[in-house]
Amino acid sequence: MIWLLSLLLLAAPADELPEMIPLSELPTTGKPAADFSLPLFSGGTFKLSAQRGKPVIISFWASWCGPCREELPELNRFANKRKDVVVVAVNTDRNRSAGERFYKELKLTLPAVYDENSAAISNYDVETFPTTYVIDQQGTVVLRSSGYNSKYGLKPLFNFVNRLQGKQR
Repeated sequence: MIWLLSLLLLAAPADELPEMIPLSELPTTGKPAADFSLPLFSGGTFKLSAQRGKPVIISFWASWCGPCREELPELNRFANKRKDVVVVAVNTDRNRSAGERFYKELKLTLPAVYDENSAAISNYDVETFPTTYVIDQQGTVVLRSSGYNSKYGLKPLFNFVNRLQGKQR
């Protein structure tokens, strides 16, 4: 079976093969964050570049993700306490209604956007959910975190953001 798939891929014209994004083009620590502008669940639009001047936490999530169910309420509490940090949850579900139901079920209030055409996720190195990024005040990626540790929660991430702000005040 695998040989048949390999043969089909080799026989397909180059323009029919899936597009691959070179790792060198994905944002990593120290590189500028890829900008995106996405519709908010609450209405309006969230534009990443408009957040310059404040640290930004971006969490990529999906409604079927068990660890996201633990991470998002913790991010929500942080966002409600820390108005000096922008927190945005980027939903990657196939349809917006699944993400919105999940968001309402968890009684979240943090800004959440829907990445309908994978405009944001395609520019970030997301291999698992949740994947969380920290962007500094100048728009540079300074941290990438994959998964959720139920023992420590997001405390290491929040400590990093606190140190980031302490260094740049």
